[in-house]
Amino acid sequence: MEPGTSLERTDEAVAAIEEVLDDYQEIADYSATIGGSSMDMGGNGQSHVAEIIVSLVPMDERTLTDAEFVESITRELERADDGVEELSAYTMSAAMGGEANTVPFIVSHDDRSELYDFAYDLEDELLDYNIINDVELSIEETIPEIAIDVDSDEALENGLTPAEIASQVSEATRGETIALVQLTSNGDDEDEEENDENASSSTYEVVVGLDSSYTDTIEELEVLTIRNSEGETVNLGDVAEISDGESPASIQRADQEEAVEFTVSYTTAAVLSDVSASIEEAVAEIELPDGAQFSFGGEQEILDDAIASMILALALAIIFIYLIMAAQFESFKLPFIMMLTVPLVIIGVAIALTATQTAIGITAFIGIIILVGIAVNNGIVMLDFVNQRKRAGMSTYDALVESVQLRTRPIVMTSVTAILGMVPIAIGMGEGAEMQQPMAIAVIGGLISSTLLTLVFIPVMYSLFDKETRSKKPYVVVDDRDGERRYLTATKENNKDHVDRQNEQHAENETRQDEPRYGTEETEDTEDRTTTDEQSTDDSSPVSEQKRETRADDLSKDEILDLLDTIVRRNKDENKNDKE
Repeated sequence: MEPGTSLERTDEAVAAIEEVLDDYQEIADYSATIGGSSMDMGGNGQSHVAEIIVSLVPMDERTLTDAEFVESITRELERADDGVEELSAYTMSAAMGGEANTVPFIVSHDDRSELYDFAYDLEDELLDYNIINDVELSIEETIPEIAIDVDSDEALENGLTPAEIASQVSEATRGETIALVQLTSNGDDEDEEENDENASSSTYEVVVGLDSSYTDTIEELEVLTIRNSEGETVNLGDVAEISDGESPASIQRADQEEAVEFTVSYTTAAVLSDVSASIEEAVAEIELPDGAQFSFGGEQEILDDAIASMILALALAIIFIYLIMAAQFESFKLPFIMMLTVPLVIIGVAIALTATQTAIGITAFIGIIILVGIAVNNGIVMLDFVNQRKRAGMSTYDALVESVQLRTRPIVMTSVTAILGMVPIAIGMGEGAEMQQPMAIAVIGGLISSTLLTLVFIPVMYSLFDKETRSKKPYVVVDDRDGERRYLTATKENNKDHVDRQNEQHAENETRQDEPRYGTEETEDTEDRTTTDEQSTDDSSPVSEQKRETRADDLSKDEILDLLDTIVRRNKDENKNDKE
């Protein structure tokens, strides 16, 4: 209400607002404080101010969040009573202790008039943005005042200084304390000792000043007598210009300079980063006066102050995790490979926060720190399995392939359970879930990206760091006669080794066929069966030759050349042995 409004008029406005609140089912109860607010202590209330605290029903009984409900009801509350000069509706942030969906900032300058002009121009500029609902200035609430502007030249001619004039005017209008009186009360008890123990004292100031009837108007102040050091008197109107005016109800200072505090309320669809960027753009558009200072407050200030600490915490988490894994694996190389998965987390976090239009803040940063441990855990599961298979005699390539095949399910199951646990928080279920939403969204996005990419990234990086698989030559998949699949690099040495192994197997098979078979009983049926097997073997030899030709057709040009080279070399060795 307008300053000076009576309590009765303020009570009428509050009653009109209460009638509007009664129509909303989302409201459980409310309480009103007229003549101040619940935070006023020691009788500092004002008759033109009132506060209404509203409690909403539980979240599962309504469809709107706290901020959305406040935004929907504000316009109707402003129309409840025409006498309401200013109405502010907001939710109290439990974690930050300030207003939700607001960004406070301060502009300070040593020149008051220039500062106030800039503040009003900036207010008009900010209201042009669609994401901003309202802008409040700390200088908007004013009180009437009488301004006394001392003429230094006239004061000097009359033997006065501006400080002496201000002191004498203050004594006349406010009075001067000339004595302190202490009164002691002994009570009604007859026992003197008891009276001394129970005695209480009160101290009173004796203030002497002019009656207010001599200082209420400009005319009366103009004839106020001012005395100089020589005892001469002069009227105040002769050495100063007196005028009516208005001044802010409270004057704020920042770094010993006069300051104006802005409180910008924004829509629920906007995020803190967008609003902060809009404010900085508006300040640049109006052009900050020379010597003026601009700084954010509230959640943005907390985020700016905490970002350095959060980055340090993330760095320490990475270092400690690396040291623990280095001690566990007794290697500096394997933990380094696992830590390379940390950037994969940032990919999912960025996509999730962007898709949900969620601003990065302290809670989102906490989620990123949590993700570092979870992402590294997936790498531990995979590389530990690779090391086990290598100790069992398996090649690095085979171990990597098998680890992806067998460890994918447990890694995915672990990540899915963590994601499902974060879903209720991410969708805002329960009271106060809005504060933890950014953390849950960041964790879900980071888990999805790190899980999917780790299954590809870890084997590739491991193969680059391992000596056995560091070569960039492609692998050739070879099936031996015993059905075992082998992975060989495309080099002449490996191809020759494979051909030699096949020739050895052919020789062993022919030797086994030439050896006689022994048994405890030999019958004609057995001889017939043996003869039949030999015939079938001979009959199937063309088929075997055809299969060999088919397999030879599948060989590459380099493999055929290597095979011919091996055959020629063996023929030369046999001829040399025959000559000897």
